[in-house]
Amino acid sequence: MAKCAYEVYQSKPYWQPIKVDTEDLCGTTLGAQWRLLAESDLALWQPEAFTLIHEAIAPSTLLWGSNYFSLDVYLRGTDGTLKVGKLKAGAATVPVPFKDDGSGSLEGKWSVRCVRILPVIPVK
Repeated sequence: MAKCAYEVYQSKPYWQPIKVDTEDLCGTTLGAQWRLLAESDLALWQPEAFTLIHEAIAPSTLLWGSNYFSLDVYLRGTDGTLKVGKLKAGAATVPVPFKDDGSGSLEGKWSVRCVRILPVIPVK
């Protein structure tokens, strides 16, 4: 979705932290099974998962591509607060350092990544 928006429409990924924090962007856009990536997701993933993600969305060398395909992401913290982190094994997460400069956005700082976690059904 991000690649199409960037390459076809040249749209820029500027997310307002207040919107990311208070609105269900993933569920509204992609459906009820989708949600914002969580701090707890990163804690459970194996290093191979981060390698796969990096290969799929590695930052581009194109002008705005590095913002769209960034591995720096917003996360829902285990305490319910909005945080930021990196899609990298063992990376630290921190609360969003949002300072309202009047624009309400932090241009190109962090990406919104949505996940859909499905139950694993064992094979008999």
